[in-house]
Amino acid sequence: MARNTFDNLPLSEKAILIDEYGVHLTSIEYYDYRIDLFAMHSLLIERYQKIETDEVEAIHSCHYRDLDKYASQIVIGKLRQELKC
Repeated sequence: MARNTFDNLPLSEKAILIDEYGVHLTSIEYYDYRIDLFAMHSLLIERYQKIETDEVEAIHSCHYRDLDKYASQIVIGKLRQELKC
């Protein structure tokens, strides 16, 4: 799926897609949010969830430049195994 196609889907459809096809890579807490990073096919996807309410506020694809905040938590061996590289 192309990045633009995914990003233009309704939030509920994005949630279903990452639940069914996404591989959870890591989570971080950033201000009032828990941000989960998923890999789905050739996309990297972030899910922003309010810590206080557990409400998912945004799901969108991310660019490689957005990955700096995850660098200390991603285990490349696990990623390769999950994606079968």
